[in-house]
Amino acid sequence: KRSQRTRRAARVYLGFTLVGEFALFAALLLIASSSGTLLFAELRQESIPDLAVALLLVGFGIKLALPGLHPWLPLVYSSAPLVSVALLSGPMMKAGLLGWMRFLPAENVGLAGWGELLMLLGLIGLVAATVLALAQARPSAILAYSSVAKMGFISLLFGYALVNPHDSQAILAVLVLFAMHHLLIKSALFLGLRLYHDRYARPAVYTGMAVLALSLAGIPWSGGAAVKMEIAKAAVHLDNILLLTGFSGALMMVAFLYRLRLWHVRGPSRHTPGPYRSIARLGWWLLLPLAVWAPFSPLNIEFELKGALVIVVAAAVLLLLHRLPTPAPSFFRYTRPGDIYHLLRQLRLQSPVLFRQKDSSGLTATTQAPISENGLQTVATGLVKPGLAWLLITLLIFTALFVPFF
Repeated sequence: KRSQRTRRAARVYLGFTLVGEFALFAALLLIASSSGTLLFAELRQESIPDLAVALLLVGFGIKLALPGLHPWLPLVYSSAPLVSVALLSGPMMKAGLLGWMRFLPAENVGLAGWGELLMLLGLIGLVAATVLALAQARPSAILAYSSVAKMGFISLLFGYALVNPHDSQAILAVLVLFAMHHLLIKSALFLGLRLYHDRYARPAVYTGMAVLALSLAGIPWSGGAAVKMEIAKAAVHLDNILLLTGFSGALMMVAFLYRLRLWHVRGPSRHTPGPYRSIARLGWWLLLPLAVWAPFSPLNIEFELKGALVIVVAAAVLLLLHRLPTPAPSFFRYTRPGDIYHLLRQLRLQSPVLFRQKDSSGLTATTQAPISENGLQTVATGLVKPGLAWLLITLLIFTALFVPFF
């Protein structure tokens, strides 16, 4: 049921958020302990301990959906209300990038090794997220894994800036430009998906979403194409990576439009009157050209045939993939939104809200059940270990706080 999926996604999201905040808090304590100051301007000039760098990568990496720390994103994007996802897909994820840029300055030569690690993780995330996106049936899930792939590319570019500090200023500038374009496009796509879900003017909304998706894929004369040209000028040694990124993005957006078209057969168009809905629809149409071209002028964007060819090849490859035999059901079992979460599902902590029981067919099912006295005792027993773990983490944090005073 949707309520159960939403509750599960909320628990996973809160769990990742708590771990990320603890990691950031511990990292700031370690940096303050090693530098002897609490001023951000002075912290930026100090060398950062390796443990603090690792904690910063984990803490901000959770917000950025760094590959391996991303399972919360597909779960939330495919379960939460689309309007909430439109807001979540922009500011929060970009906050992770701003955190990295603020606390991990590219001019620090001691971060080159961490930059290589980020490049590797970003490349893995880019490829894996593309494969997982193609296995999704819901348009919102495809958009979720598209965001994971784009965040993998952002991680790769940031790692490249750490490895090449002499080119870092130009790379970080285009990185911010790319992040802003992704923020506008993804927010507009999820808002449009909400309008499409409400069965409002579906042909017109589908056309608008196609323009947004193709802009994200880098079709000529769009903001996406302009951003990719600027990235190619700054990262001169990443031609193959940029080609792979463009192809994967085009593949996911073509798959998204295909799934969205299939979604059209679920019901006829239905107009829901109301002043607030009319204002929301008008706002979306006004946002559409801004998301497609900002911050460029359409008259100043150069035409690049390669972007169009990549989209055509991606469409041909997707058509070929649909003609191949359908994979085994076990493949789709672990490609559902959340991927790694489902692989580790048997190891998750027992929840006080949902209980697992077997139905008449012998299959395990998650259902909502009343909490009896024995159930409360079982829940209390199951929460002992995680409680002790969080207590240990808290003690370690406060120990790090008082380290410089001993």
